[in-house]
Amino acid sequence: MPTKFFALLFFLFLFACQKDSSPTVSENETEIPTFDYLVSASKIKEVSSSSIAVFAGLFLPEDFTSSFNNVTGYQIIYKTPYGGETIEASGLLLVPNSTDALPLISFQHGTLTDLSNTPSAFKLDRNEATIGAIAASIGYVVMLPDYIGYGVSEDLPHPYEVGESLGTVSLDMLRAALEYLETEEINHTDKLFLAGYSEGGYATMALLQQLEQTTSLEVTHASLGAGAYNKTGFSEAIFQKDEPLTFMTTYLWVLHTYNTLYSELNRSWSALVNAPYAAQLEAISDWKTHADWSGLETNPQVLFTADLLAEFNSENSPLKRAIAKNDLHNWAPKTPLTLFHGTADDFVFPLNSETTFEAMRNQGVQIDYISLEGKNHQTAVLPYIEQTLRLFEQLKN
Repeated sequence: MPTKFFALLFFLFLFACQKDSSPTVSENETEIPTFDYLVSASKIKEVSSSSIAVFAGLFLPEDFTSSFNNVTGYQIIYKTPYGGETIEASGLLLVPNSTDALPLISFQHGTLTDLSNTPSAFKLDRNEATIGAIAASIGYVVMLPDYIGYGVSEDLPHPYEVGESLGTVSLDMLRAALEYLETEEINHTDKLFLAGYSEGGYATMALLQQLEQTTSLEVTHASLGAGAYNKTGFSEAIFQKDEPLTFMTTYLWVLHTYNTLYSELNRSWSALVNAPYAAQLEAISDWKTHADWSGLETNPQVLFTADLLAEFNSENSPLKRAIAKNDLHNWAPKTPLTLFHGTADDFVFPLNSETTFEAMRNQGVQIDYISLEGKNHQTAVLPYIEQTLRLFEQLKN
């Protein structure tokens, strides 16, 4: 296996315009000769170790580390498939000012509705890019794919919670980053870590599956937080609920994505939800940034049509079959992995991690499950970050 390779972490609560493939070069941009994935790499900015230390103090305990490096962020533009064509996507590569050979982290971000927090925008705030900068500063090369629908592909819809797309776009970012590291002779070890929380946890599982099934690259460890890996089981639980659900708007985004993607569905909202909510949902043109959910019913028994509820409870549900195409809980990774989930998570139910842990353990997978007692989807993020970084620190040498 090549000795070259990475990306990490996420804080916030849950927190592509198609272009010609020839590289464009600015004064901060490196033109790439000819590679399979990499189109260009542009320096965004360098962040001082002192600035990173301030942010680290907000997110990590004092005893975590006392040493930080300056970090340079690069926007990586690369080729990836979408809709039967090859498009350009983007992501953030974070490289510390260090001559040491460093391990790699690929960190996949969570649900993103504020485009200013797209990783390759590299805005220092309470977001994944900042956590990635902290991880890089303590001694990792970090990669954060924007995903399709963000960054240079912002004009395209985001394939929300579509396993194949999230895995592919993350893997192609990793491949492009490795090509750049080799071109620039940036030294790294053969240690590769994967991490992500919420949609990022799900994307990380999709990435791990594609890495193992389509490449010879080896992953040292994968740490996944609160992902919806068991799409079928999660959806069955949702359709049985008779109460308002805090996450119904994001679940409707998932249904919108699958309904658009899979030809066996392709239904109008009036076939899925009752009036007057169907008209409200039909009017949405941008699901990534839409924020006006006022008046929307969030109880599944009131929101969904009687026909859909009956269909979903049947054995021959087209919607259930489409959802099952994105299940990632019942396969057998070779990579050791750790799952984290808050026991009080009412946004992505813990059953996602619990059923994944059981299914994989029964197949002999080296897997651990850490229940974050009393933590919900938001409050579990910081413990996940800290424990993931400590885990990687133990395994990186």
